[in-house]
Amino acid sequence: AAAERAGGCRVSATRRFLRLGLFLAVLALALGLYLYQQLEHPRARYPVSEITLFIPLGTPTSDIFRQLAADGVVRFPWFAEAYYRVARSATPLQAGEYRFEQPTPLSRVIDRMSRGDVVRHVIIVPEGLTAEETFELFSKEGIGGPEAFHAALAATELVPGLTHGVSDLEGFLFPD
Repeated sequence: AAAERAGGCRVSATRRFLRLGLFLAVLALALGLYLYQQLEHPRARYPVSEITLFIPLGTPTSDIFRQLAADGVVRFPWFAEAYYRVARSATPLQAGEYRFEQPTPLSRVIDRMSRGDVVRHVIIVPEGLTAEETFELFSKEGIGGPEAFHAALAATELVPGLTHGVSDLEGFLFPD
């Protein structure tokens, strides 16, 4: 009789363990579905309808997702990063200035950042402006700074074959 009770307790303990495992599995599945729902069908968290952010070249993936969360583009940076690393890491995220409408599904955010679908600034440079006047025009629009422009102006290696024997790129016009 004692052996039967011991065997009955063992089955009961096994059943309890299986029930606990099943409960934890269902709980993990429910949590995963909730988080996925939050990432793919987010609600706007701020009254702003558009968010513009800049991702510098060389920013680590975890920092990108933290910045996306800080700016209100994604809600759970750790889960967004985990989703990216597991399901989308074959598509590297590119640096640049991005504009997102709120709310934006995570898959669309990753698609745009992997394509490099950055904000484009259109500036019309009137004919006859000097390099300094052009730099000033760009600066007024909030694009770049004097040091970057002067460095780019001196980088004649950016246009091989056309700039042999010149000291800078003043006078060259490259639309688009």
